[in-house]
Amino acid sequence: MYYNRFPFLIKSSAGYDSDAQAYFTNASISADATVKGHYNTWVLAAKANGYYSKLKVFRPYLTNNATQNSYNAINTALHQLNYYGTLTHSATTGMTGDGSTGYADYAIDGTPFAEGGDELGLCAGVWIKASGTGTVDSYFLDDLGSIAIVDSNSPQQIMILGVEGYYPTVSRFSTGFHFINTHPTDATTFQINGSDVYTGAESPAYTDYFSTISIFNYLDTYYSNASITCDFLGYGLTDAERASFYSDLSTLQTNLGR
Repeated sequence: MYYNRFPFLIKSSAGYDSDAQAYFTNASISADATVKGHYNTWVLAAKANGYYSKLKVFRPYLTNNATQNSYNAINTALHQLNYYGTLTHSATTGMTGDGSTGYADYAIDGTPFAEGGDELGLCAGVWIKASGTGTVDSYFLDDLGSIAIVDSNSPQQIMILGVEGYYPTVSRFSTGFHFINTHPTDATTFQINGSDVYTGAESPAYTDYFSTISIFNYLDTYYSNASITCDFLGYGLTDAERASFYSDLSTLQTNLGR
């Protein structure tokens, strides 16, 4: 009777957004209720700000367990990471490469990036907890080398390989939010912590099909010992949604003590 009269005192049995709960269950996430609560808060914010449905991959690295961290939180049945060589996992520092053998990848077969009249664009990125000291701190590239962020030895810089073959360089990346967005009719934009560091024009000439995303490995030759606490892949985020994503993800990292 007491709870019937005061329904606002009743908490749902799960206590989490249904998509957050599905991730916790399907990936057997062993994090405590505080960590899960912070992730759930991010899910609610991502939905309220309109970009959650546009994320195809989101990996928050919530635990010390490599298997649990390999799952895609958006859909645990798709885009799970494969591991190679030596990698370490921590709920605080995320996934860290060893600079010589360790890397991870996942398949995105059948996911097109269509240029032309389409106003959507492929975007990808990572939250870097600690920059590495090796020759390459690389996180996003595909089988064809169409898009990459790599550390180009001396001086250490970022190289962005656009789908039309551009090879611009900008200053060496720092820790925090790194976002590359390929606009089909506008430009490829690379942001660090919400600010543009490179924008390059593109010509809407053809359709490219990406097949594999690799983390910490470039051409099976260069490896990284950086640490990342998030990686993501999306499609069609607007500038406003991208800004909200950065803000919400910053809050999540802070709440998780990263």
